[in-house]
Amino acid sequence: MSGFTDAIDELLSTPTAESYHMPLTEDEIQRNNRTRERFEATERDIVNLIEKTDSPKDKAYLLLMYKMHSSLVENTEATMRIARESTEQGAGFREFRHKEEIMFAQLRGGWKATMVMVGLFGMLLTAVQYLAWNIISNYVQNNTTVAENVNSNTKRIENMERILDTLKLQAHPELFPPPVIPPRPGVNKR
Repeated sequence: MSGFTDAIDELLSTPTAESYHMPLTEDEIQRNNRTRERFEATERDIVNLIEKTDSPKDKAYLLLMYKMHSSLVENTEATMRIARESTEQGAGFREFRHKEEIMFAQLRGGWKATMVMVGLFGMLLTAVQYLAWNIISNYVQNNTTVAENVNSNTKRIENMERILDTLKLQAHPELFPPPVIPPRPGVNKR
């Protein structure tokens, strides 16, 4: 019976779920093999005791112990497998969460960069609008000034021409007959 208690002690000293990592280390593999060998040795001891005993009461007790031992071994192996899978799944989840955090950090950085670019573009657009407004205002102002100058000069030229025509007429009226206005076609003559 000491093999059974040794196996239980070995089982209680096995690593917890946090220490199971993929893949198993050589020590963990050896520990699992030793534990399995002790479980099998305990099962053989119980089977030998069942075969040697003649008392039905002791046989029933040993059969019950054998059944409990088998259930405990299966339960332990299932628990260890679940613990290992849970640890692997947790590691996978942590890796996924880490990648997700990296992705969100990149998105936050990209969003900030985009907002800076939009702000700079807005400032550039505002500067271009301001410059365009100044250029157009100056152009309109210059055009207005030029138009005023043209109108002023046109009036001056017309006045000078009238003065010149008056002077020519006064000096040599024979050279400048009055203009003849031709009749317009389709207009009734009186």
